[in-house]
Amino acid sequence: MGADMIGGALKNKVKIEVDAGKTKTRNMFYSGLAISAANPYFLFWWAVIGLGFLLQAHEVAGMPGLAAFYCGHILADFSWYGFVSVSVGKTRRLIKDGLYRFIIAALGCVLLFFGCSFIYRAIL
Repeated sequence: MGADMIGGALKNKVKIEVDAGKTKTRNMFYSGLAISAANPYFLFWWAVIGLGFLLQAHEVAGMPGLAAFYCGHILADFSWYGFVSVSVGKTRRLIKDGLYRFIIAALGCVLLFFGCSFIYRAIL
């Protein structure tokens, strides 16, 4: 994912598109659901990383641990993506394409670092 983000930023494939018209909140909500459901990284994360966390939660606290992990994870997702959506909605006209591409590339580097460190720790 990190390499894809870096490549997209360097190839100028990521940009901020500002829609001058008003979009209904309901349409935005359903669009967000559809995009999240179609995201291939969602299933990949749950199959690779999420499953390990679920197993740890089950070992520590059984079914209540599974429920607590899942609810906590979903709450964290809603909180984070809510923060991101409000931030982008309020500041998207202030960020130019070059700065946006730099931010995406920097975050891609962070993801790449974490991915490599996870692989390194798994090998040791």
